[in-house]
Amino acid sequence: MAKAMCNQGVAYNQQGKPDDELNSYATLIDQFKDSSNEEIQIQVAKAMCNQGATYGQQGKLEDAISSSATLIEQFKDSSNEGVQKTIANTRANIAELALLYETPAQVLIRVAEAEKYSDNPEHLAVMQFIRFLLDDKTIEEVFTALTAIPAEVKLAWNFSEIKGYLTDSFDGIKQQQIQAVVQYFEQHEDIEQLRVELGIVS
Repeated sequence: MAKAMCNQGVAYNQQGKPDDELNSYATLIDQFKDSSNEEIQIQVAKAMCNQGATYGQQGKLEDAISSSATLIEQFKDSSNEGVQKTIANTRANIAELALLYETPAQVLIRVAEAEKYSDNPEHLAVMQFIRFLLDDKTIEEVFTALTAIPAEVKLAWNFSEIKGYLTDSFDGIKQQQIQAVVQYFEQHEDIEQLRVELGIVS
């Protein structure tokens, strides 16, 4: 039942029905949050993660942070690998959203937390990209992180929540480099083509 509720929420998301999606997750969380069954805990954690992501897409940043903080607090000591991967996803999502409302120093703390708890090469590349946005890494270091993602991995990350920030906060060569990286995530084309677009000498 818990899995069905989570899948129902995902289906509502694909249909563009965020209110119904959030209702599905809220019902699941309320009904099963105290379960000791590990399979159910995974579904609760996923629901909290998805809930936070949906709030982020709606621009409800405080609600997104609250969902994520609840998830991390409730399951931080879990030994379940599925739950820990979900927490890692949430930490990465929140580090990105934090660009919109926290100071660079606060964002970098969140980035470091996300990096500490994740071995996902895509997430680690995104964290390098966020560091680049904040002048904490070079575009060469971002590119190196992108090349560490296995070629067969289908990139799932998109920057929809911060598209306005990326467009409005930068200019010149840096803006061109940012857009090239975003486009690479969206289309996952030739990494060598990205190298050329970023102006990196091989």
